[in-house]
Amino acid sequence: MLRIIKMTTLLFVSIIIVSGQTEKFTIGLYAGNSGDWETTSINPEYYAKMKELGANLLIIQPQAVTKGRYEEDGIEIISDTPLDPGNYIKYYSGGYYTRWKAKEGLENDRLRTGLKLNTEFGEKEGDYWVTKNINTKGVLMFGPHYRQDKKYRIEALYNDTINYTIDLRYKLEEMEAPPIIPATVFTVTAEYIFKKGIKTTILLAQKEVTTEEADGEFKIVSLEYNYQELINDYGEEAQKLIEYGTNNFDDSNPEQGLNIVVDYEGQTKLYIDYIDVYDVNIGVDIKNNNPRITSRLVSYITNMQNKLPNTFKYWYSLDEPQTIDNYYPYTFVNNILKEEL
Repeated sequence: MLRIIKMTTLLFVSIIIVSGQTEKFTIGLYAGNSGDWETTSINPEYYAKMKELGANLLIIQPQAVTKGRYEEDGIEIISDTPLDPGNYIKYYSGGYYTRWKAKEGLENDRLRTGLKLNTEFGEKEGDYWVTKNINTKGVLMFGPHYRQDKKYRIEALYNDTINYTIDLRYKLEEMEAPPIIPATVFTVTAEYIFKKGIKTTILLAQKEVTTEEADGEFKIVSLEYNYQELINDYGEEAQKLIEYGTNNFDDSNPEQGLNIVVDYEGQTKLYIDYIDVYDVNIGVDIKNNNPRITSRLVSYITNMQNKLPNTFKYWYSLDEPQTIDNYYPYTFVNNILKEEL
């Protein structure tokens, strides 16, 4: 049976660097045969062609590594254990967490990703976005408008529906004479905007905050949601990127994706600090800087390095991130590795 030798030049990969960067130009390859780069061995013909091409970086499973072989040939290794649920580098880089700060918000700019600050009703005051007039009602803030994954893409939770939480940190100025019957000060709404033939908006979650909370202290109002209903209606299309070409479900363009709306009703001055968006399995630990993350990452890498000392310089993380919510988890994991290893 004819064996097809596959060589794919490494253009865009997700890696975590755990030691100093080299000055040489990197030419990287996947180690794979017959369409399966997750092989446990390398065909000699493949390896010879790899060296002929001048490759100096190889993505490979650790069990395929022979100590000394690659060092002698000047090839560095990116370790990947894609099917290992204990691969905590991939696990935590596959989480979801973003903090959207009001002070970094965009004023009346609808086309960029970020919190949009409506200057008709609000203004910046220090680190906060605040209301101008307690007698004026309207949308104070909206956005950030970006695509979210609907299911997990890591092995340990693969294809499970992601449950998200939104935490909005706010303060209501204390009222001298609050109403006997609590009145709504603002409503926070999470919605998702996409296009499949026509532009559609679905409600994800919504809460009202009343004058009962007007005590001059910062608080958190939380929304919980997932995309199971969207998956039920549109299937796998809802999870894939429009850029895949065969997909007609578009949630990646300006004014699409997650939209968080703060609708101000008056009564008292409102201060908004930030909005956190995270998943309840992984992102929540990253948000809270849970110490077990560091211990798990160090334990995983130490175990790998004990098997093949001084072999691995890089570690493969979540492949092809498809949402902004993956960005901070990447940097979080990378920073831990730099500090601890």
